[in-house]
Amino acid sequence: MGINAITWGGGSVIGPVLGGLILAITSWRWIFLVNLPIGIVGTLAAYLLLHDIAPNPRGERFDLIGAVLFCIGLICLLFGLIGSVGAGLLSPSVLTFLALAVVAFSVFVLWERRVPYPALDLHLFNNRQYGFSVVAATLQSLAIFAVNFLLIFYLQGARGYSPLTAALLILPLPVFTSIIGPLGGRWADRAGGAIPATIGLVIQVAALLVLVFLSPTTPYGILALALSLMGLGGALFWSPNTSTTMNAAPRNRLGVASATLNTMRNVGMVCSFAVALAVAAASMPPALVNAVFLGTVQIARQKGTYSRELPSDKMK
Repeated sequence: MGINAITWGGGSVIGPVLGGLILAITSWRWIFLVNLPIGIVGTLAAYLLLHDIAPNPRGERFDLIGAVLFCIGLICLLFGLIGSVGAGLLSPSVLTFLALAVVAFSVFVLWERRVPYPALDLHLFNNRQYGFSVVAATLQSLAIFAVNFLLIFYLQGARGYSPLTAALLILPLPVFTSIIGPLGGRWADRAGGAIPATIGLVIQVAALLVLVFLSPTTPYGILALALSLMGLGGALFWSPNTSTTMNAAPRNRLGVASATLNTMRNVGMVCSFAVALAVAAASMPPALVNAVFLGTVQIARQKGTYSRELPSDKMK
């Protein structure tokens, strides 16, 4: 798991820099187009190189209904959260989406309890160690993964940096993750995952507290310190948390247990972006919300007031 953190950190280093470089020399649309060949190569490599380590259980079938119910609930939740940015949390459309999400997730839980081969095996959560580890991973993703998203807007909007410069300025986070990741995995192998994972979360909370006090005039050294702490805490959390979670899962359900952990982490990630967008938009004048987050306006701090510059095709 620690070695895996190196690859994640390496991708996190290359991704923002490549994205900033693309924005510096061409249109933002290429950020999406460049992923097509990467996705094709990754898919072919996975098909050719990845193999099952154990035969599939006979008679086990994919839970299509459960997967559809879960997707409906998650999509409705995200639409509700994102819709609240412009319309408000109490608008009829937002409340409708949130109500549909509650209904879909409720039906999903009821269905998963009765189907023989569920998409999300709720019985795994009967093990408290597994259950709390998955919940911790979900909450950590919810709290942390939108930080880069908001910092990019801070660096480009409030500080006026170019996309490439902004990408370079957030590198302390993935660099620390890739360097410290193997050490966190080794610590977990020797002493168990609970202690390093807990320390990692505490460090990331400290980093968030530092970020709370950012202003348009904050020295970069303070931001770099927060990003370094964020990367250090993540490196100490991810590998030990994964190790603890998988050690608590039944040997014959490791595949399902791993898929459940990754699913809940991804749910936390996508919800993190939606919640961050809603919270950030709530602190801005309504007239600027869509303009800023759609990249049509840049807000720069100048002589104590904010000025607007229109438009910016390379504003992310």
